[in-house]
Amino acid sequence: MDAPSLHEPGVEGHHDEGSLLIAKLPPELLSEIFVFYAHHPSINALYHLEWTSTLLSVCRRWHDVAVSTPALWSYIEFSGPPHQIIPRVSLQLRRAGDAPLHLRGIFHAHTVEVLQDTCCEIWNVANVKELTLNSIHWRGGSLQEFLRRMNLPAYPLLTHLSILSSQEPLNFELDLMVALLRTKLPRLSHLRLEGVPFDPSLLHNLSRLHLGSLREGHDLPQDALPELIYALQRCPDMQDLNLHLGGHLPPQPSFGESASLPLLQTLSLQGHPQACALMIQAFQLPRSVGIKLLFAPNWQTLRETNLIQALNNHFVRTETPTISSLLINTELFDGPVPVLCFRAYTDPGYYALRGRSQTANGNEEPPCLDVHLWHRSPDISLTLDDLVQGLPMTCVTHLDGRFATRVALKSWIILLSALPSLRVVSVRPETAALDLLLALNILLNRQQRPVAHIVLDLRLMPEKTASTHEADAKRARLSFEEALQYIQKAKQVGLPLDTLEIVGDIPYGMIGDVWLEEMRRSLNDGFRFRMDVV
Repeated sequence: MDAPSLHEPGVEGHHDEGSLLIAKLPPELLSEIFVFYAHHPSINALYHLEWTSTLLSVCRRWHDVAVSTPALWSYIEFSGPPHQIIPRVSLQLRRAGDAPLHLRGIFHAHTVEVLQDTCCEIWNVANVKELTLNSIHWRGGSLQEFLRRMNLPAYPLLTHLSILSSQEPLNFELDLMVALLRTKLPRLSHLRLEGVPFDPSLLHNLSRLHLGSLREGHDLPQDALPELIYALQRCPDMQDLNLHLGGHLPPQPSFGESASLPLLQTLSLQGHPQACALMIQAFQLPRSVGIKLLFAPNWQTLRETNLIQALNNHFVRTETPTISSLLINTELFDGPVPVLCFRAYTDPGYYALRGRSQTANGNEEPPCLDVHLWHRSPDISLTLDDLVQGLPMTCVTHLDGRFATRVALKSWIILLSALPSLRVVSVRPETAALDLLLALNILLNRQQRPVAHIVLDLRLMPEKTASTHEADAKRARLSFEEALQYIQKAKQVGLPLDTLEIVGDIPYGMIGDVWLEEMRRSLNDGFRFRMDVV
């Protein structure tokens, strides 16, 4: 956003201010509402000052309250052309005053020079609370110079620090990190380092730690892992730990050290499965921790590692929550890093449309196990077999396949055959239902009825205006026809289905002219309809 627009007061009210209850609120309360409103879309909305187009133009009072609310101006991004960022950053620093600052910037070759030439020395702002530095220049000289200029004796408010390289790993003096982390950040609790020099001895009293990334050469050296585990003993309040361990088989059978992390909520490990196994074995984990795993490519099979044993030892402990539902998601096959997500939950709430993103939504139960398999991994069906056979899955009652658009028939058969307590399977008629029904028919020929309740969920069908709607609708109708044929066949062989459930069919009419009374006679319980649409 160009700086001049930030100075324009809103002198013309767009509404009758006297008729609005909010106009009678005191400025202090109005400020709190403004901050909540500005933050609501995303944190980026605050950094990009998106709220200014609304709050500064409604009326003079709103403009004055917004200008005098320091928190609204305290999210400062110093990225972009100098003629835009310098006036804006200077203005925000003035209006933020002594409020805790959230600073982030992408470093080009001359970023620090531009800031210094305009007397905008944000590296020596004592009230910074959160600092994110990202270098896109391969040498990282500008970011290194920024760190060198952080000359204050201490930054007493700084709790969140992220230093990242978007290119090759940065090769600058480790002394810069030592000087910063050892004495100048007494309240640091969140640390993220990607592609920068790192010394485990500097870690202490952290609650969140993210080390390494998927970029080539950004993973942690395996010879540093024992020292890292030892350092984590100084972080008893650790809640979120994310480590990139590299794609090579560790040479040692164990890391030697161990650490107790009693408050850990999330453990994310990326790398070779054996490296992930050794890290899990090195930690004393709470029973409620969520474990997320992303395997590096070019490994063999889980059976050749200790990973299944390490996971099983965790999940079979007394009072560890029981796995009761599974979710398979292949929608991320279409992303830049194609993966299949295998997620295990302790809550069988299969109606929730969850599991679509790589991170769990705030209003849903996070998975207790979240395994991401690269498309270049070995046979995914074999890996799924290892997981469901090797882990305590005997209490799984629900399988959610509504996002499983790329699951092979072999994988469906493995999942359906290996879950003895499975009762309910949820799929979308326009995607995975045909493959599921084919697998069920194969198992029916073996005198097996692995599931009693099928849910066909239409709530995510593309709109009728979408280019894929016609093809999706055709596939959905085929799925319904196959489902009805399966119901009749199951009845004939003496293994009738209990329930067929249709969700969200009102806008689409996929059921068509099916004679429901006739079909009910082939079901133990009958049809069930839920017409809610998201």
